[in-house]
Amino acid sequence: MRPRDTQNRVLRSAPAVIVAVACIAFAPPLGVDGRLSHFEYALITLALVLVLALLHPRRVTQVPVPVFAVALLALMAASTLWSYSRMDTVRDVLTFAAIALAAVILVQISSVNTLAIGVALSGVILLGWALILMVIAPDVVFTAGGALLGPYGNRNGMAYALLQSVPAALGARLVFRLGPAIKAVVVLALCAGIVATTSKTSLLVLGLLLAVAFGVAAVRRSRLLGILFGAVALAAVAIGAANFGRILAAFGKGDTINGRTPIWDALWPLIGQRPLTGYGWSMAWPVQAPPSGDVRWKLHGVTVYHAHNELLNWLITTGIPGALLIVALYALVVWAGIRLFVDTTIVGIAWISLGALVLILRGLSDISETLPQGWFVLMILAAASVRYLPEALERPLPRWQAFNIRVREPAAAHGNHKQE
Repeated sequence: MRPRDTQNRVLRSAPAVIVAVACIAFAPPLGVDGRLSHFEYALITLALVLVLALLHPRRVTQVPVPVFAVALLALMAASTLWSYSRMDTVRDVLTFAAIALAAVILVQISSVNTLAIGVALSGVILLGWALILMVIAPDVVFTAGGALLGPYGNRNGMAYALLQSVPAALGARLVFRLGPAIKAVVVLALCAGIVATTSKTSLLVLGLLLAVAFGVAAVRRSRLLGILFGAVALAAVAIGAANFGRILAAFGKGDTINGRTPIWDALWPLIGQRPLTGYGWSMAWPVQAPPSGDVRWKLHGVTVYHAHNELLNWLITTGIPGALLIVALYALVVWAGIRLFVDTTIVGIAWISLGALVLILRGLSDISETLPQGWFVLMILAAASVRYLPEALERPLPRWQAFNIRVREPAAAHGNHKQE
């Protein structure tokens, strides 16, 4: 193999490695947590991505950037003016801006399949890490009840990190002889790891994800199977809605969903006090800010740092405009993901809609994109959704979908996106 071929192969594989390491660093296990801040991890990731972009053989003429993501970052930055902890807001906005820029660049220099492999690889690394701990420190890997803690020392943290990898593994394609078999093993291992954590929220999201993935596969195989699956899904939703309390009890949640409904009840009045601005955005609420302080008072000393619901969290931190922007961003990603899956043959494209689904579902009872790792994945999905739309290959997208940043003309033409 010629040196240039080896170099090109390394450059094509490097984005997957960077994504895998970044996903772990942005949701750091115990052995990594506290060594560097999220801002420092974001800057390191962005620096590596910029170096890779300079070395990468691919050249692009325009870079579509999702409008809703830019507007959301701008609103988050503007909230510094009324934030209860301006330094925290400035630091966290810079962190998320660096992560978003790194994600946009990665989407331009790599295929969506490579990036999906990177996210799936992060879960594989965490499972391998957990297996090593089982050998050298078995007493810290499991709870007394036998739930898997892994390198996080927390079953919910371990489950969340693995959960992000499942849709990526389902959507990715390994294009070599044993690829399908290895992919099946990876998906099964990730699912087994989540089951071993006994995290009820992650188990519920995993079940819904697998049901949707099965339905997608059914639609691709036969329209009749798709219609049949849709009818069964609607019936399941109706039955679930009618027996919601029993389902919660089966998952050990109880009527308060493990104490979440009292938090939500305590937060709703605060939205009415600042409906258009919120209280200032940050990854975690300052303890002196009304959201944390009021809930602590109403819940008799219980301190919370987020709303345990993404839409409510955006309403509290950025008001109605922020909530509308995050909904619009997800709507764009889901719409584009479905369109791309139906209308194109791009390898790995199913990850866009499946990955967004996991973030949305987890955001119903916890935070997802407010965490740096979830934001990183969402920004990759958003950037990929506007890059690969069929009309984006022929002309700039409408201004409501993307800002089209012009790049210097390449020396040689690059291949069609649909061949990736």
